[in-house]
Amino acid sequence: MQSDLTLALQHHTAGRLVEAESIYQQILQADPGHSDALHLLGVIAYQKGQYDVAVERITKAIAISPDFADAHFNLGNAFKDQGKFEEAAASYHAAIAIKPEYMDAHNNLGAVLIGLGDLDGAMVSYQNVIAIKPDFAGAHNILGNIFKDQGKSGDAAASYRTAITIEPNYIEAYNNLGAALLDMGETDEAVAIYHKAIAIKPDYINAHFNLATILKDQAKLHEAVVSYQNVIALKPDFTEVYINLGNAFRDLGKLDEAVANYRKALDLEPDFANAYSNLGVVLRDQGKLDEAMASYRKALAIDPDHAKAHANLGIVLLDLGKLDEAVASYHRAVTIDPDYVDARSKLIFTQNYASSRTSMELLDEARRYGAIVTAAATPASHHLNPPDPDRRLRVGFVSGDFCYHAVSLFLERVLCEIDTRKLELFAYAASINDDDMTASLKKNIPHWRNVVWMKNDALAAKITADGIDILVDLSGHTDHNRLPVFARKPAPVQVTWLGYFATTGIDAIDYVLCDKWVLPPDADSHFVEKPWRLPDSYLCFTPPEVQNAVAALPALGNSHITFGCFNSLSKMTGPVVSCWSEILQGVPDSRLFLKATQLGRDSVRKDVLSRFSEYGIAPERLILEGPSDRATYLAAYDRVDISLDPFPYGGVTTSVEGLWMGAPVLSLQGDRFISRAGESILNNLGLGHWLADTPRDYVEKAMAFASDVPTLATLRSGLRDRLLGSPVCDAPRFARNLENAFQGMWRVWCEQQAAGE
Repeated sequence: MQSDLTLALQHHTAGRLVEAESIYQQILQADPGHSDALHLLGVIAYQKGQYDVAVERITKAIAISPDFADAHFNLGNAFKDQGKFEEAAASYHAAIAIKPEYMDAHNNLGAVLIGLGDLDGAMVSYQNVIAIKPDFAGAHNILGNIFKDQGKSGDAAASYRTAITIEPNYIEAYNNLGAALLDMGETDEAVAIYHKAIAIKPDYINAHFNLATILKDQAKLHEAVVSYQNVIALKPDFTEVYINLGNAFRDLGKLDEAVANYRKALDLEPDFANAYSNLGVVLRDQGKLDEAMASYRKALAIDPDHAKAHANLGIVLLDLGKLDEAVASYHRAVTIDPDYVDARSKLIFTQNYASSRTSMELLDEARRYGAIVTAAATPASHHLNPPDPDRRLRVGFVSGDFCYHAVSLFLERVLCEIDTRKLELFAYAASINDDDMTASLKKNIPHWRNVVWMKNDALAAKITADGIDILVDLSGHTDHNRLPVFARKPAPVQVTWLGYFATTGIDAIDYVLCDKWVLPPDADSHFVEKPWRLPDSYLCFTPPEVQNAVAALPALGNSHITFGCFNSLSKMTGPVVSCWSEILQGVPDSRLFLKATQLGRDSVRKDVLSRFSEYGIAPERLILEGPSDRATYLAAYDRVDISLDPFPYGGVTTSVEGLWMGAPVLSLQGDRFISRAGESILNNLGLGHWLADTPRDYVEKAMAFASDVPTLATLRSGLRDRLLGSPVCDAPRFARNLENAFQGMWRVWCEQQAAGE
């Protein structure tokens, strides 16, 4: 019988399963209790995919020979391939109990424990494999995967390196090592590792794809495009790569190419909701708001719970001035995904447009956001900054707007005047936007960090490592913000300033920088941050390089008054349209000149005309213009006699630019920071009488100012000099105030440290 078994095994090993099975059956007919034959018949059934038969036969073999280690092992394999991981684990444990050095059993046990989510148990299994066979590269690689899944990126990287040392061409280990290095923030080394992987295997798609993704995150967009195109050359039907390539082209400003790639993804996968969502983003960038909205709606028709599409739809609806619908879209996004902090941030930002929302309601919404990002944050380690109240301070600015943007217009000249003996400046640039303004800012910020690709924990660690004493948020709840980093408290003192007009909701931000007009004492309760008031203005304007001369008052030549507003149409809420219509009705033959990016679209212009027609305003009373270059934009104020500030979200940059061009601005005093920028600007120019107390007062003041053309002409001729002579344009004065504020905040912290707080 032994010779029969030997012959059967020879057939079995050679893959002649029919012959082997026949001999095993003959052996069992002669000896029904032959455990080897039962076991091997079970193995053949397993090889044929007949798992139930395999389990039955191998179980009978084990019943006859309980210490049959190979049978327990193969029974585990049958259970594993059936997806019965708990039963498989029990069988592998039984094999190991009989044969402790059974490497394959340890190896397979590790695999099923991973399937069961028992990473600690799996780690022990693969460590046992390595103890038995230290040069088993595959086990080191899998152990690295376990460490990575546990968040132990350093241990994972060490395991992958060992695998590569054992097997220098182990391509998967290179790929995994690159991912671990990326998690550790070692981006440049990760790039080098992916290049090595590609050198070993030029057609290795995963390495090309991962390399492209890192290059994109590093803002090396041209290189990223090449890598994504390499992936497409290897796998033309790889839908996801067209999405990523489209994203890279979008960041390069090549919007047509981005659209083409998103559409290619949709050709491959017509029901790809994410492709429609991304396509909508680029269509919005192109100013095609209607098409963008249609694209988002297609995404939502495919996937009604696509949170990102709901959030993106909200952005377009806000662009179109559909405030209530925008808020509803953001609400839907955060209902689907309560931890979708970007959508929650946009919701907070958008609700500030609505007069119906009280300051306390806005505060509550911001606090909810703050609680979510704080709960998800890993607090920074204890601050080791020397608590010396008189030393030079390291001040870091965090913003995604270090480019031609309103924030930079109020930062550029101030930086030129900062006393570098008192403050050492750092910038943490959170977007890839880079232009002439960026170059100008870099001249006065010696330590420049591009942090677009850095995850929140890594950025917080970098800020702490830089020894930042005072960290300044310049974004609030606007685009490209890094508020979750502030929730980690990477610096001893944290401040929000300039880029936003309400509370962030984050308790870890200590102060909001303001002045007595935008934030009077009775509004302190609107903020989780403590107000720190500058003595004059809370902002300082950088005059345009385009030196357009102030033109004569348009009304002198037109024989009618032209009111104007160059703010985003998002601010033109229902109450604003009603109020402006009343002004037009009260000032015969007057015109309203609106200039905004959204007005480049026919559909938007028709909507604006329709909104005003409801109040009896004829189309010829409205002048509607879309976007233009900066010189043309500024020159457009030559056609404006009086600027009308929207409410509750008033203008800031547009107001100061209008004043620069000789157009006085009429502003409505509100009950919150967002509504008081005009109050600050006007009072700093000695034009407090251009501030209205109520909507009725706003209308009456507009009519009164419009009725006195000579006074308007006189005011216009001296308005630029008045602006230049005010604190709003006094950069040296503002720089001293800002330095004093930062030093004052620092002294408070030093005193707290001395008191043991």
